[in-house]
Amino acid sequence: MKKLIKFVPVTKEAELASTEPQPSIKFIPDWYKQIPPFMNGDQKLKFPKNWGTHNSTIKKCVPFLDGITAGYMVVLDDDVYVEQVDNQPWMRWKSDAEMITWHSPEQHPNLPIPEYYHPLVSKWHNDFVISTPKGFSAVFMHPINRLDLPFFTLSGIVDSDKYPNPIHFPFLLKKGFEGIIEAGTPVAQIIPIKRELWKSQKEKFNSDEQYQNKRKFLKTFANSYKKNFWIRKSYD
Repeated sequence: MKKLIKFVPVTKEAELASTEPQPSIKFIPDWYKQIPPFMNGDQKLKFPKNWGTHNSTIKKCVPFLDGITAGYMVVLDDDVYVEQVDNQPWMRWKSDAEMITWHSPEQHPNLPIPEYYHPLVSKWHNDFVISTPKGFSAVFMHPINRLDLPFFTLSGIVDSDKYPNPIHFPFLLKKGFEGIIEAGTPVAQIIPIKRELWKSQKEKFNSDEQYQNKRKFLKTFANSYKKNFWIRKSYD
């Protein structure tokens, strides 16, 4: 039975004009779609002589795509125009909706911000309460594998089955970026997780088990993980 995640608008204006989070599968980037399935212009699967493996590209890596399509995306409602003024980003938009707010530097002392991002921590504004079933929290993070975006959204985990208010998403903007971050751009990824108690332990090396697992993987010429281990995920 599928679990239900709810996106509840916090204002009438949000209900009328804001876009609720959408399944991440809707936001597979064009650059990923354009990656060829095989290397060197090959049109079919090959295992070249003196190669240690076949000629598949990252397009065939199921965990990579699973990351991109996991959960739901918070998307930008309006175009945001970014201009550099005195080496500082100036962001604005045309509507009266609140797209972005800011943290003061005093709120993030010692945060190790990489030099290619502005030290200013901004915040994507969200107009929806994100509600998960009892016992489930939500991970909020930068859209997975989206290194092409001109910003980086910071991560957090919220007990979204109990927290009744909208969650906003701090982010960093890349230095030197100017232009429009278009409406519909995914700005944060939501992945529901079940809260459980965990502990860890180190196991002894088991040569038989390791050999069997390796052979199970290698018996398939290609797509071994997908064919032998992978479980399909679904987010509607």
